[in-house]
Amino acid sequence: MPILPGTLKAKFLSLHILLIVGVSAVLYFYLPSHFKQQSLEVMKLNSNSYAEMVGTSLGSMNILHDKERTADLFQRLISTENLLYAVVIDSSRDTLYTHNFDLARRTGDLKSFDPMLVREAQNTLQTYQAITRDGVEIGRLYLGFSMQPIELVSRNGKRMIGIVSLVVLVIGGIGAWLISLVVTVPLSRMVTTAERITKGDFQERMEVDNRDEVGQLAQAMNRMLDELNHIYSAVEKANELLQAKAEERTAAWQASEEKYKSIVENSLEGIFVIQDGIIQFCNRRFAEIFGYDTHESIEGKNFENIIDEPSLQEVNRQLAQLESGHSDDAFFHFIGLKNDEKHIEIETRCHKTTFRQLPAIQGFLLDVTEQKDLERQLLHAQKMDAIGQLAAGAAHDFNNSLTVITGNAQIAMMELPEDDPVRGYTEEILSASHRASILTRQLLVFSRNHSTEPKILQVNSVLEEMSKMLKRIIGENIIFNLIPGHDLWHIHMDPAKFEQVIFNLVINARDAMAAGGRLTIETGNTIVEDADEKTGQKNSEREFIAIRIKDDGIGMSEKVRQQIFDPYFTTKRAENARGLGLSTTFTIVRQMDGFVEVESVEGEGTTFSVFLPRVREDLPRYDKERLPKDLPRGNETVLVVEDEDSVRLLITRILQGQGYNVIQAASGIEAYSLCHGNRQNIELLITDMIMPQLDGLELSDRLQRLYPKLRVVFMSGYALQTLQDKGFPELEIDFLKKPFEPIDLIYLVRNALDSST
Repeated sequence: MPILPGTLKAKFLSLHILLIVGVSAVLYFYLPSHFKQQSLEVMKLNSNSYAEMVGTSLGSMNILHDKERTADLFQRLISTENLLYAVVIDSSRDTLYTHNFDLARRTGDLKSFDPMLVREAQNTLQTYQAITRDGVEIGRLYLGFSMQPIELVSRNGKRMIGIVSLVVLVIGGIGAWLISLVVTVPLSRMVTTAERITKGDFQERMEVDNRDEVGQLAQAMNRMLDELNHIYSAVEKANELLQAKAEERTAAWQASEEKYKSIVENSLEGIFVIQDGIIQFCNRRFAEIFGYDTHESIEGKNFENIIDEPSLQEVNRQLAQLESGHSDDAFFHFIGLKNDEKHIEIETRCHKTTFRQLPAIQGFLLDVTEQKDLERQLLHAQKMDAIGQLAAGAAHDFNNSLTVITGNAQIAMMELPEDDPVRGYTEEILSASHRASILTRQLLVFSRNHSTEPKILQVNSVLEEMSKMLKRIIGENIIFNLIPGHDLWHIHMDPAKFEQVIFNLVINARDAMAAGGRLTIETGNTIVEDADEKTGQKNSEREFIAIRIKDDGIGMSEKVRQQIFDPYFTTKRAENARGLGLSTTFTIVRQMDGFVEVESVEGEGTTFSVFLPRVREDLPRYDKERLPKDLPRGNETVLVVEDEDSVRLLITRILQGQGYNVIQAASGIEAYSLCHGNRQNIELLITDMIMPQLDGLELSDRLQRLYPKLRVVFMSGYALQTLQDKGFPELEIDFLKKPFEPIDLIYLVRNALDSST
């Protein structure tokens, strides 16, 4: 029910008269309380400021872990007379300093204080301060101040006002009560409600006691709050949906980004993006292919910087077609340049894309250098294998012819008198046969059908024999000059290996003189003082044969010179070189306990010096003065199996001349048939190793079943090691390599027959 009827204006006019009467009472009750409240607020503010100052000092000096220093500092900081108690604890709740700790425990709860809270309890003003350092709480400060000064001020004020206000207390009290009830209470409620609403409490509503303007205002505010609450609920739901969608999309984006990053960074292909010819993005593999540590090292560089100049035109043409839209994608091959300027072969595919909202080209590339090298090596090996098989077959057939020529010439030499003019012609035939045998050996080396057979070599003689072939290799535009050293020492080395070393170095010199020039090979004896260091062998011989091969070609830089003996290193274009010649040369020389030195100046030429250790053995001598009557003879039965008629007839003639009974067969099948039905005892088999249908090894196995004491001599144009490489077992056998001399055959046959006893 309303206390006074009418409008709010009428109510205030009516209450105004009562207000005058009640001023005295208001002064008595209001002013002391107001002064006390203000003093209390000031004291609270000062208490908080004081606690904050002390807490900040303790935190900034970081001495909480030192109780003595904390207590000393605190004693100096605390100077107010109103302080009842003080407590300082660290982060682990250990008490560092106390002042009237018992009073503090009686008047306050040291554990339940909220941060920055100031409250009253038992005439004591309590305050709390967190002690922090670098934003981390390291302790707490609790303070209690006496409120007696405030109470004293309040009592004195009341005493002074009480005398004055006593008269008007009754009249003013009634008016003040009415004003408070009619006006102050509703407005206070409205203020309190408004404050809660501003803090977000839209559920709060105002109490409507009257139908006057205050009541109408309260009703209007309640309707507004209902509408705001409805809107706020809708907004909250919308925010929740938006938040959920945002979190879902963020999670999906992060998962997609991680997946993309993993795929790109772990790809075996180099991935790149270029815009206007600049590398804007690349993955780790792209940087590794071109010799960079990180992708940041290559991003921002011009794409042309990693392309060899001969490939640049084709790459630009392909990219231009992509940019112009003539093709959707491109697949091409180019020669790339690594960070160390080495060449690599690249296969790449590209397509148009957008990068940072601008047109760009994305590409994927692979380093196929090793693959292309292997393909070229395989193709080269297949070609060389085919040529080698042809050369080996030709050399094998030629060996048979040389056997006949050399054998008959040797027989003629032994039968001709010393003064016979025909003897000179026969010597020329033998000399030509010897040179032809060297050519045959070189063909077998070329075809890799030659096994290692170290011999005592006279280097000058070998180079002289090689000179004609070397001239054909280097061509007519290069002048060849051989300067042999005097009284040259001997070396112990496989002739084929020695010739391979010379061939490799001569070919290298030829390639350095594409426009022509001069090639000089010079030999000589030399003493090497630091042989151990140069050969890598302890107690190395200090006496070496030096073979120097000098050209006046293009020369090479110091960087190239240090790499020339590395396998597959070459300065020639990939289709023209294998990069193995000099590496093979170096390996062969080191295996012989020798070493190679290189001197070169760009534009002036190169000199390769090969040092091979000296041996003190002399060349083997063959006594061609022995007469036929001095050679061993016999009367045993010998079976000769050879598919080359001229060789078979030569062997028969030689053995029959020495008294042997010879049976001939043109194949293994024919020989086995003759022996199977022959009652005559055969004591020695001479057979070619390689024959159609039935080879020499299998024939000997079959015949030794018929003749258990049968001895066997094998023949072949291939070396024994080469035959074993072709699949023949490793056996200790009597072996005669074609071409051979008659005296070698005679002694080998006699030794084989004598060993049977």
